[in-house]
This record gives sequence, C-alpha cells and structure tokens, in this order.
Amino acid sequence: MAEASITKRLSAHLNEVYFVFSRLPKQLSGIAKVLTVTYWRDLFTARAQALHEHRQKLLTTLRSWGVRPAPCTCEEASHHLNDLRHTAKANRGMNVVLERAMRSTRKLGTLVRSRLSEAMHLARSIRENELAHELEQLLDMEKDAQSLLQDELQK
Repeated sequence: MAEASITKRLSAHLNEVYFVFSRLPKQLSGIAKVLTVTYWRDLFTARAQALHEHRQKLLTTLRSWGVRPAPCTCEEASHHLNDLRHTAKANRGMNVVLERAMRSTRKLGTLVRSRLSEAMHLARSIRENELAHELEQLLDMEKDAQSLLQDELQK
C-alpha cells in the first residue's frame, strides 16, 4: 500500500479517536448527573477526567507529528454517543441508566482501542516510530482506564 494511502487511513483513525475523546466526557458527565449513588457518579466523573487527559495527550501527539485533528463523520461513534445522551435525558431507573451507559461506553472503548491499535501499526509501517510509540502509550493508558472502570462496575 502506498505511504500516502497509509497516512490517510492513519489520520482517519486518529481523527475518530479524537472525536470520541472530545465528546465522550460530556456524555459521561451527563450520565453521572442522573446517577443517584455517589460511588457510580464518582466513577463516571473519573472516567470523563481520564478521557480529557487522553484527549490532551492525543492532541500533543498529533501536533508533534505535524497535523491537527480534522472533522470526521464517525458514524459508529456518533451512534453510541447519541445513545448515551438519550440515556442521560430519559426518565429511567438508575439500573437501566447504568446498564445502558456501560454498554455504550464499552462499545466506544472497544472502538477507540481498535483504532489506536491499527493506527499504531500503520505508523510503524511508514516508519513513524515516535508516533507509534506515543500511540502505544495512549493505547495502554486507555486500556488501563477502561479496565479500571469495568472492574469497579462489576463489584
């Protein structure tokens, strides 16, 4: 595959991850506001904060690579983010809100980790080793944060 094509795919993946990192914290904060148990509220608030940090790291990484995040259509991510928004606004019991929020968050986490992993491999294929290293660190941070949330919610 030509390097220009690889770079285009790499940029598309990173734009999608940036899209999620930019919008998911607001949705998680909305979920946290409707949860009545402080423990759950704190978990979603902490996850939103972690995503702010991940967004900033990705932005720094993109800038050091010499690009800026670009808009994307991101249909799959938009679908799950809309589910979270509707879940937070609907008049449902806490267990329903929690279950739906976890399902959407899990799917978005899987999407982000998939895109970061593929972007890391694409960066290596065009010998952008520093970028690949930064993406690997971000992928590890994201795995740890999502795992922590999942572990806490399963208690």
